[in-house]
Amino acid sequence: MSEYQYYEFQTIDRPLTPKEQAEIKELSSRVKLTPTQAIFLYNYGDFRNKPEDVLTKYFDMMFYIANWGTWRLIFRFPKAIVDPKLFQTYTLRNAITITQTSKYIVLDLEINQEEGGASGWIDGEGWLSKLLI
Repeated sequence: MSEYQYYEFQTIDRPLTPKEQAEIKELSSRVKLTPTQAIFLYNYGDFRNKPEDVLTKYFDMMFYIANWGTWRLIFRFPKAIVDPKLFQTYTLRNAITITQTSKYIVLDLEINQEEGGASGWIDGEGWLSKLLI
């Protein structure tokens, strides 16, 4: 069985600076980059960086899907506008986690289904933009 991993990062209210874009290009030769988005697609191998670190440094949202049934949707919120206590009631071990950096609150939603889930193989392209609408 071949492997499929799709990572898509998105900014919401600002473009990436030229410096940030140059740094992101250094993360992987497989990046498809625009001023507001980075996509990494792997059929063999894996992203060599922690997606959470890339998100908190450059982006506001991340969507990840793998053909073995893992789905992740991660949001970065500025601490200045969101109270971390708001999310704590909704945490669910191994599914919904909240972490914090000095500037941000990170909401991480993860679903793991055996054998790719009941729906079979699903490509990740286009999902994040649909979620932003």
